[in-house]
Amino acid sequence: MKLLRTFLIAAAAVLLLAPPDSQSCGPFLPEAQFAFRLGPVDALPYYQGTLGIVQPTYYRRNLIVAYRYFSGVPLTREEIAALAPAPQKAEAQQFGYETSPAAGAWLVARNGVPGVPRLDKLVTERTLSGDGGYPNYQDCLDDAFTTAAFTLRQRIVKWGAGSPDVAEWVRGQDTVFQNCSEGVHRPAELKPGANALLAADRRYQIAAAEFYFEFYPEAERDFKAIGDDATSPWHYRAPYLVARALIRESTLNGNAQAMQKAEKQLRAILNDATRKAVQPSASALLDFVHGRLNPEGRIAELGAALVKPRKGARFDRDVTDFTFLWDKLEHSPASGRSELADWIMAFQKPGDSSCAVARWRETKNPAWLVAALQASSSAPADSIEAARALKPDQPAYATAVSLALDSETSRSADAAREWVDRALATHQPADANNAFLTHRQWLALDWNEFLHYAPREPVAVSSDQADEPVGDYKEMAAAGPQFAADSAVPFNYKVPLARWVDAARNPFLPRNLQQCQCRHKIPAVLPTLPIRAAACLGGDAVGTLQ
Repeated sequence: MKLLRTFLIAAAAVLLLAPPDSQSCGPFLPEAQFAFRLGPVDALPYYQGTLGIVQPTYYRRNLIVAYRYFSGVPLTREEIAALAPAPQKAEAQQFGYETSPAAGAWLVARNGVPGVPRLDKLVTERTLSGDGGYPNYQDCLDDAFTTAAFTLRQRIVKWGAGSPDVAEWVRGQDTVFQNCSEGVHRPAELKPGANALLAADRRYQIAAAEFYFEFYPEAERDFKAIGDDATSPWHYRAPYLVARALIRESTLNGNAQAMQKAEKQLRAILNDATRKAVQPSASALLDFVHGRLNPEGRIAELGAALVKPRKGARFDRDVTDFTFLWDKLEHSPASGRSELADWIMAFQKPGDSSCAVARWRETKNPAWLVAALQASSSAPADSIEAARALKPDQPAYATAVSLALDSETSRSADAAREWVDRALATHQPADANNAFLTHRQWLALDWNEFLHYAPREPVAVSSDQADEPVGDYKEMAAAGPQFAADSAVPFNYKVPLARWVDAARNPFLPRNLQQCQCRHKIPAVLPTLPIRAAACLGGDAVGTLQ
């Protein structure tokens, strides 16, 4: 026995002295996750209503989706498609250039002009001038490249692909787009007597260049002059670009008055029947301005809109704006202005549970039932009964039942055990099943039951700060059920050696957990490593769990 013990201690030392490969600043070892932290790694089923256990740590984007389903207002197909768009072809394959689709389409168009030097790359991000702020930002947006490609095709139809005017137009536009990444590049003035349409285009190109090289007052002035010129093909669009120049002046240079001027400019466009072509863009930009001038008011507007079905693209944008504006606040939104914001705050940062309970009793909304259960470790009896009444196919079922079981266990272990057994018999996502197994493990009546309910199916793998799909780690995906931390603690601190020996061959455990798999360079599952090592090596354990 002494010889065996000496061998086991030596083997344990070898295991500890030869850890798996890791990063120098770590180790950042991949760790099995049995619940999601920020949201499911495969978001599509979640967006379609398969919620599992909704965690208060989820991104607010995911909580907005949960609130919709909890409240009986499922996402439409269009909204789901906007949140989780179908994969597209790789941009390099689609256009032959490693750039955005819009910029790639522009390069295809301009490289097709005879005699124009080929251009294979466009950089759209520019380093921010000045000492502070972000190091760079996207200066040239996709709309600019789309407009340029469309205009070039029109000019080729009018002048011919080999026309000197087309070549000059492309030279001017190339100069404009040089400013997307660096420098001050102004298109050359045309000689007197130049083509009138080309001259109008050149005035527009010069104003656009001023915008991109951050001369915003000059861009505002020149776009305004173009808007006042009814003969210019750009006069309908120029007032909108005046507003954009004012917004850039405010956001990048800190000019608060410029944002107020932009609001007036955009309202004028929306009230001008001759500007219908740019009014949708102006309306979207006005929403952005409102968010800057009155973020809490805009959050309230967005919250009221997001609880109802929206057009797909609009829904995705509103979700982004809602979460962005909230993140920019230095405090939580004022209570009572947005039902959605109030629910998220109650769910994420539970304080006085009486408020959430009162909202649930008033509305009978399952979303508020979940918040009420989350807010209290001793939930009122009527909320527990409401959780019992939920059907397994209701979106709030798994979250509400898991939360209610905490309170029910303290009231009656037998009732909680019967309830969780029924929950385990339902068809639920893996993270919900893991949560129910956790409850059932701690309600085990004997050692065999404890082992039976201890194994979990990993739903994700955390590496550093990110959750990744289990399938990305082949050995972990093939390993089968694992022990979670709630099993590791009693094994490491409570279970006597005799129980270790029993667990290593107990049929209530899957074979992969009975057998030692302490092989060098297997991706380590941190909470389970002490268990697996000790199960293999017979390491010391003292405690009281008999």
